[in-house]
Amino acid sequence: MALILKLKHWQIFLILLAGIVLQSFTIEGNKNVTMILNISGTIIWLLWPLMVGNELYRLLPKKVEMNYTLFIINIVLVLTLYTIVMIISDGKGMTFTGIEVLPALYILFAIINSFAFPARALNSIEKNKKASTGEYLGDFFLVALLPFGIWFLQPRINKVAESANLTDEQIINKASEVDGLGGMTVNERLYISGLINEFDRCMIADKEKARRILELLQVDEASINKIVR
Repeated sequence: MALILKLKHWQIFLILLAGIVLQSFTIEGNKNVTMILNISGTIIWLLWPLMVGNELYRLLPKKVEMNYTLFIINIVLVLTLYTIVMIISDGKGMTFTGIEVLPALYILFAIINSFAFPARALNSIEKNKKASTGEYLGDFFLVALLPFGIWFLQPRINKVAESANLTDEQIINKASEVDGLGGMTVNERLYISGLINEFDRCMIADKEKARRILELLQVDEASINKIVR
């Protein structure tokens, strides 16, 4: 599991705050160093949605599909064009008019997509389904308001990371806490026990562990053999 998912909110906050400081830092009489610091600050700030989006995508339930390629293209495009604009404008930025506004509008979309992807991925993992726009909209604004939004987002990301790496003992404890397993479907047992994401992950990476999860949830052998092949 990537370190970015395990870092605490205050640690990420300090890193992002350093990026914001660098974005606005000015060294009198040295435009080149100032520009490098400003670009570095923006890169630091955008690394969080890039790294978190990448890692959360790996944890998505298998039934959830998101356009990962578009996300990577957009965020890399934003970083690249920002760097180019800063270099050719000596760090002053540029104003677009006329037909130049059209590519600028796509950059706006790219920025929105870069913020929306990790927000939607986080909600989709938590809800075990593809989150609707209304469900992840609040988190989108939290990403856009980094570093302040990190105080609300990172604790949930930490929880997702922990649940994706459950030990055998933790799985046993979760399974034993559920009452009335006999009257539930397999999906209900997985969902109520909180093991559904771990089960989906194991179906891809560790089928023996997936089988043990079903056994602990008292699924009959015949059903297990049909599910885990």
